[in-house]
Amino acid sequence: MSTVIFLAMVLLPIGAAIYLIRSGVRSGNLWILSAFVTSIIFYGLVLLCVGAIRMEDDFKIAKYDLDGDGSYSTEELTPEAEEALADWASDTGLNFAPITGLIIAPIYTGFWHLVIGAPYLLSASHREEEEDLSHITPVETDGTDPEFIWSSIGIRRADFRPDWNGDLVNVYTAVHPCESADDTEAMMQDCARSIAQWILQHRKEFGREDRFQIIVGWPLSIRKSARQALKTGGTYTDLQSLADGSMEIQMRRGWSTGIFT
Repeated sequence: MSTVIFLAMVLLPIGAAIYLIRSGVRSGNLWILSAFVTSIIFYGLVLLCVGAIRMEDDFKIAKYDLDGDGSYSTEELTPEAEEALADWASDTGLNFAPITGLIIAPIYTGFWHLVIGAPYLLSASHREEEEDLSHITPVETDGTDPEFIWSSIGIRRADFRPDWNGDLVNVYTAVHPCESADDTEAMMQDCARSIAQWILQHRKEFGREDRFQIIVGWPLSIRKSARQALKTGGTYTDLQSLADGSMEIQMRRGWSTGIFT
């Protein structure tokens, strides 16, 4: 049992880091949070491992207590029993494990998050800076909004002063469904993240305090009403969280109703 727990301790931070990469998490703060949470779990596993080893050691020396009274008589203290008892009593490493674990846990988990996460985050940041979004075609609109099919996007501005010193900018597009609802949801969310990244790359074309609504929906040929599938956005800080994957994108209730059979 103690071996299984020990292996879980060793693999825990590596698995956590790999999970973050597979989930596309590009926020450094979330990586730090993961390292913190993982270190707590790691320390809990240390305590479990210590307890399991203690149980195994107690079981080993218990076999020398022939009458089961919890003590060892002269007849029971064979050389093998004395050696086992001496090892059990002098295992200072095990005795101090709860203390040393407090030090080792953050160092060990932080090490693997740093070794695995740093290259990934640097690479992701570089890709974001150089991501080619030239396929996105923006069109400024006013009045009755025409329909835009991805990767065309409509941009409609509304002055929201004095609520804040800038515009509310609606950026929207429509997509056709994929084969499944899951694939379509992922595609729509990717579209929203790409739009957020496009806005950040073209920040000079917007006001300093503008706020944004990113809307991805269905074309009229798919649904005549309740066409919005997702709506997200916010400030430039929120857009950065969208672009790096640290902000979750929720689909609107009923977004796929009647679309997939």
